[in-house]
Amino acid sequence: MAESTTANTVTNTSAVIAITSGVSNSEFAQSLLSASFDQIIQGHFYWQLSDVITLVCTAIVITNFVIARIDKVRLKKQQQATGL
Repeated sequence: MAESTTANTVTNTSAVIAITSGVSNSEFAQSLLSASFDQIIQGHFYWQLSDVITLVCTAIVITNFVIARIDKVRLKKQQQATGL
């Protein structure tokens, strides 16, 4: 369980670094990853394969986080039920 949490933390940190390091001040960004927040909100960027891959990986990380929390709660309930 600790290895999974560490891997998720590393993946989440890497995703944040990749997104924040790609910010640019241009009028129209080359991709979602190189766009500023205002450009993203206004839709001033071009979709590239790296953008799609990043969004898919982010969805996987979030899904793994939610599943891990659900499993933890389920395990805790099982332990409480058997302990009674």
